[in-house]
Amino acid sequence: MYNRDQALLHKGISMFNTLTAFLSSPVWLRIILGFLYLFYTQGVTNQYKVPYQTGLRGIGLILIGREFFASFLPPTGVFVFTELWMYILLANWISQYTEEEKPNRILTFVSIPLVLGLEATGLILQQTGLFTIFQNTVLLFVVGYLGLKMNGLSVYNARNPEFIIENKAAIFLALLVPRGIMVFLPSYLSPFVQGLLLPLSTLPFFIIIFKYQEFFHQEMVEKEEFNDSYINSLFDFMRTIGSAMTQRIEVKSILEYVVRTIVKHTEAEAGAVFLRDAERNVLTPGVVQGYYPPPFPVPAIAKAKLSGIERYFENTPIHIGETALGQVAAENTGIFIRKTTEDPRMEVNTK
Repeated sequence: MYNRDQALLHKGISMFNTLTAFLSSPVWLRIILGFLYLFYTQGVTNQYKVPYQTGLRGIGLILIGREFFASFLPPTGVFVFTELWMYILLANWISQYTEEEKPNRILTFVSIPLVLGLEATGLILQQTGLFTIFQNTVLLFVVGYLGLKMNGLSVYNARNPEFIIENKAAIFLALLVPRGIMVFLPSYLSPFVQGLLLPLSTLPFFIIIFKYQEFFHQEMVEKEEFNDSYINSLFDFMRTIGSAMTQRIEVKSILEYVVRTIVKHTEAEAGAVFLRDAERNVLTPGVVQGYYPPPFPVPAIAKAKLSGIERYFENTPIHIGETALGQVAAENTGIFIRKTTEDPRMEVNTK
């Protein structure tokens, strides 16, 4: 009877120790972080239109799912592959701003076979520690690639890249620190990696979502402030125009006020209003505010001084259909040119 009770006691203690070890495992911390990221991302992307939100949400599923697969597959291989997968999703996220997908396809087709090949070679040669370092080196190069992509963004080669430009340093540092440490470690199974570096590697994803929430909230506040200011300015604008029409002020004075107001509130460097002469089928500058470079060749003698260019511009009509301005008048459709140095219609503006 005593032996039986003792056996039951030992079994109970063993089960308790197993349960305690399981609940105190860093796996739980990483799973909780995965769910926190998933729910947080879901909430932010439901409230705001975040670029590549499907991929950013998918990172949360990867963080949770890899803990399951690491329980019956080689854990180091699982962690390396999933880290690479999340980096590729980040590369795709950055490409949403540039619309350049070819470099990411090359990254995917090169890095995934390379990482899987290193994992298989390490298992076959029973040198997993050494080949884990090789794999981590590959991941470090991928982090460097992400940093270069973010650093290469500008208003000239991307659509609305302000978010990445403002936050690229914090995101890259959060990617680099844990990855830079892991490159010297031969295993993902040490308590240091399991309990600190792997949880720390989720930080850049949290930073991205948190910064998006902050960015869009600030944008909303600024938009409301702008709308209030715009409404007040619009009332002032309409009052001034109405007063000018009542007092029969000449049209040019009204146009000057219109251009000056638009330039001010759009924070432009220059603006102009062109008048269309239906009989001659040309455009002539009615009012010019600031330095407005002519969209046509200017003789060398007129280029000697800025005032000479301005006078030549004001006295030279533009035929409908010629130059970018003439094209707008002919088609009654606006044109937005992001980079004048790459648009043949604006070639003369850059000379």
